[in-house]
Amino acid sequence: MTGFLFGAALFVAACVIEKAVGRLRGRRTVEAVDVEPVAHLAKAAYAAYGDSTGGKNWQGLPMPTWADLPVTTRAAWMAAVDAVRTELDR
Repeated sequence: MTGFLFGAALFVAACVIEKAVGRLRGRRTVEAVDVEPVAHLAKAAYAAYGDSTGGKNWQGLPMPTWADLPVTTRAAWMAAVDAVRTELDR
């Protein structure tokens, strides 16, 4: 059952990221997103994900450091954090 719940949580997270990336692409200026706190929270979320998976990614491989992630992956984490912040502000 734990594997099922983990898989379900990953699916939900992927859906949130997909929606958030779409929202961020629709913004006309970089100033529309306060990047500093979003980046900080995204890095913390990534670290928490690593803590919860024993430092393994979805493939079971060791997770790269935040700095070693591709820019698009870091942007996806930031989009996810921005989506959560938006939901919390409602």
